[in-house]
This record gives sequence, C-alpha cells and structure tokens, in this order.
Amino acid sequence: MKWMRDFLKIDPWSKQVEITNALFTHHKVVVRSGNGVGKSWISAALTLTFLANFWPSKVVVTAPTFKQVKEIIWEEINDMYRSSLMPQFIGGEMLTMSYKIKDNHYAVGFTTRENRVEDFQGYHSENILVIFEESPGISEIIYQAAQGLMTTNAYFLQIGNPTSKMGHFWKAFSDDSYHKVHISCFDSPNITGERNIPALVNMRWIEDRKKEWGEDSVLYKSRVEGEFVEERGETGIPMQWVLDSFGGDS
Repeated sequence: MKWMRDFLKIDPWSKQVEITNALFTHHKVVVRSGNGVGKSWISAALTLTFLANFWPSKVVVTAPTFKQVKEIIWEEINDMYRSSLMPQFIGGEMLTMSYKIKDNHYAVGFTTRENRVEDFQGYHSENILVIFEESPGISEIIYQAAQGLMTTNAYFLQIGNPTSKMGHFWKAFSDDSYHKVHISCFDSPNITGERNIPALVNMRWIEDRKKEWGEDSVLYKSRVEGEFVEERGETGIPMQWVLDSFGGDS
C-alpha cells in the first residue's frame, strides 16, 4: 500500500486495500459488490502496480462491453498513470486501450462481447494478471480461454455485481482456490465514516434506490447489498438481462 501511495500517488480505501493484499497473497480473488464502490478504480490501480513490480509481465483486462473497457477502466488507468511517477521512472506508451513498456511487458484491454477466444492467445508471460470486470457478464468460453494463460506466476481477479446464481462468477464463491471479498454499498467509506470520497456511493443514492426498486427487489439485492439473486424462471427473462439494462458502474 505504501508503494501505491508513494509511487501512484493514490490512497485506496479499506476494501480496496483488502482486494490488493488478497490478490498478491492468494493469486486468485473474486469480488462481489454493490454499485459505486470503486471496482474499476482498483482494477486500474492493480494494472499499473503489477506492471511496475513484476518484470517482465503482462496484464489482460476485459469486460463485456467496449464502454466498460475504454470509457471506464482505461480512463481510470490513463488518469492514474498521468498523475503518478510512472511516466518519469518507467515510461512507455499509453494508448486508448493499451499500455506498452516493452515488447514483452504491457497491459491490454478488450471487450468479450463477441466471445473471440483468439483474443486470449499470445499473452503468456513469466508474470501475468488477468482482470475480469463485470465478470458475471463474461461467457464461460472466455473464462475457459483465460484459464489457458494461468500457467506461470499467474494472478486472476474477478469482480462485479452478483447478478446470477450460475456461471463461473457464482461458482468461484464455492471454489477453495479463490479468496472471496464482499462489498456492500453500506461498506462505502462515505457511509461508514472512514472518509469522504465524492465519487463513491452515498446514503442518498441508497435511499433513492430503496424507494425506486424496493428492498426485496433483485436490483436492490445485487446493486446495493452485493448479494446474489435468484433467477426468476417463470418470467423467461434471465436476471442478467434485467440488470444489464440498468448499465454498469465503477
């Protein structure tokens, strides 16, 4: 954490610290959370931290949508990079959805919407970090392709809203090889009093969602409490579709 504060010039809050420590201790971490708790922010921080501390290394960041990768995650990476000491001491070329330090040392981001298994080929490295943002929306075929990269000193972070009791994200919570982290919106430092971070969720947002969705709704359970929801088979509509219609967040 001292390295992040001194070199990246950032100050993670307690749950982000927990995720960071867990990843570098256990190698495989799965995080279920509510909205607005800084998921994409910590993914960006871990991307830069990994590249700066493991040589050579590669980081593969993926999410279901182009917007999630380019406009959310990679914007966080760009902003964090520019305000850090990395341009001065490490350098490299920061592009729209990649950051290249050397030919065998870089981070790349892409969407998984088209289920292009070939996108996961060619990223083998002595040290590799794979990040699944909004992991429940990533298909099983992509998940299996990612496992093909986990052959050396590999690290894997799955993070997202718990939208369905099926698939690789759900199964990870009963897999002993994963360290599990849960973040409710009520854990936000703006609510616990840890400190004020304007970009994160606050009590007003929670109260508005309670009125709009109801405490017993799948939206409230998933996006506020960070709890898994039941599939409602009688509707014929997967809950992931319903939740996706409300968009992603960081």
